[in-house]
Amino acid sequence: MKIYKCIIVDDEPPAIEILQNYARKCQVMEVVATCNNAYQALQVLKEIPVDVLFLDIQLPELTGMEMLEQITARPATILTTAYSEYALKSYEFLNVVDYLLKPISYERFLKALLKIEYRANSGSVDNKFIFLKADKKYYKVAFEDIVFVESAGNYIKVHTLQQQIFTREKISTIENLLPPENFIRIHKSYIVALEFIDFVEGNIVKVGKYTLPIGDSYKNYLFSRITKDLKG
Repeated sequence: MKIYKCIIVDDEPPAIEILQNYARKCQVMEVVATCNNAYQALQVLKEIPVDVLFLDIQLPELTGMEMLEQITARPATILTTAYSEYALKSYEFLNVVDYLLKPISYERFLKALLKIEYRANSGSVDNKFIFLKADKKYYKVAFEDIVFVESAGNYIKVHTLQQQIFTREKISTIENLLPPENFIRIHKSYIVALEFIDFVEGNIVKVGKYTLPIGDSYKNYLFSRITKDLKG
């Protein structure tokens, strides 16, 4: 079992303690250092090999995003923040795997860990496809062909440009495998490719001939994603 060496960077001791407890609980994370500012973290990264960086965005003097710009060989990075709008820029940076919104639950922490393990085991962070099992076959599906994913009981229905594929899987598992810069969860039962959204109005997303609902807990982040370019 691979043990990931990680550091936690946050200026709030309770936030550090939560992540330390989660790392201890999951048993595959070894916290090698904790830092309350970016300058300490940069020094640690020079001295200790690190696999994973938990990085608060809002830090005193030097922000987490500014810190990332100074790191050439970045460890797999998981951003932590209390504000969802700050997560929008996270995927512009190499090796930013995920972001965690505070307060961070253990379940959400584990989802981020799954993304790290997937990238480590895939042999590449640049995979352009996934394999989906259906009808006793494994279908190779390119990410660029996926229009949206729909939860259907114990199955999910993957709507592609060519076909619909039913596979026995949880939507949360597929969510962890899709590139987050291209896909967005809009409802507990739907994940949509940003490229194929025709328009968003009120509580619905129009994708081709489909009208999909927007869940209340997903609305703010959806609108922040689709309006990010307008904000400059």
